[in-house]
Amino acid sequence: MFLTPSDIETLTGYKRASRQILWLQENGIRHLVNGHGKPVIDRNDLRPTEAPRVREPDVCLSGVFKWAVRKGWTEVNPCLEVQKHSEPPRERYIEDHELERLLSAAGVCVFAHFPRIPVYIPI
Repeated sequence: MFLTPSDIETLTGYKRASRQILWLQENGIRHLVNGHGKPVIDRNDLRPTEAPRVREPDVCLSGVFKWAVRKGWTEVNPCLEVQKHSEPPRERYIEDHELERLLSAAGVCVFAHFPRIPVYIPI
């Protein structure tokens, strides 16, 4: 289910679609823009999805120590010795009913029987 135009106005605080889109981009909220230039937001995109990735604090802390080494405040970056865990790549293919909702929200005419369209959306 998608947010109504009044829900989007409440969320962003703006009435104009261009300002709403700019606000959504600045706040990192996933959205589409339909054929009328208005934002379309799936309610599921507003739910918390997952905890922050483990690697993000390592990158930040390593950057701080890298800066400290350049300033001469320390001789070594201890974060370089921390074992990094690689995450397997994730992928998800959208289902037919999701494709139909996506096309209809984008203002594209959806036929009852359309050929399968391979759509790849990296997560």
